[in-house]
Amino acid sequence: MNKRVFKKHEERKDEIMEAAKELFANKGYEKTSVNDVLKRVGIAKGTFYHYFRSKEELLESMVGKMTDLITGHVRKSIDQPGMNALDKLSRLFTVSGGAKVANKKYLNIIGKAIYSESNLLLRQKLVTRSIRIFTPILTDIIRQGVEERVFDTEYPEEAAELIMLMARDINESVAPYIFAKELGKKEEEIIERKYRLWSDAIERMIGAPKGSIESTMMKLWEEYRDAR
Repeated sequence: MNKRVFKKHEERKDEIMEAAKELFANKGYEKTSVNDVLKRVGIAKGTFYHYFRSKEELLESMVGKMTDLITGHVRKSIDQPGMNALDKLSRLFTVSGGAKVANKKYLNIIGKAIYSESNLLLRQKLVTRSIRIFTPILTDIIRQGVEERVFDTEYPEEAAELIMLMARDINESVAPYIFAKELGKKEEEIIERKYRLWSDAIERMIGAPKGSIESTMMKLWEEYRDAR
């Protein structure tokens, strides 16, 4: 007689998300059903709904976990004694962007699901959460930069929020190109121009040296493009 295996709440929850991650990678989000996840983990439907009310909530939890992981890496990378504000800002973009490059295949699958029309409300919820998490981090960096006289703005918190709102809009506009099966030269140029514009806007908004943020952004974009 088989004994029933009992697992801790977070352990079981992580197991379900890992199974879903593999299934999404192999079948795609839309073609993966809750029943597929149940079979992969070997649990009853009631157990699944104890942790997640729907496949959409499962996706939300997976993205939330990834965001928390990236946030932790960002905080650790900039929490260094003697690091100036410009280096911290560059590190923030480098670490968060680098994590996306490293998990490109997984994030492409998740991204296609999030940026589909059927998940508009979920996307808004996730973006709002991301803005809430990263705005205070950006605010502290900008304030430090003002004190060091490398940035020049009277509105650090408002500037940080606008940077995140611009990130939301940039991501919305480039998503159709990023998640397309083919990315031609024309599409690459469109994406690059948008990221250059975002970089220029950030530099002007916080009074950062010309090209200081653009160089970081362009390096990240090239790494992502070359990893496709």
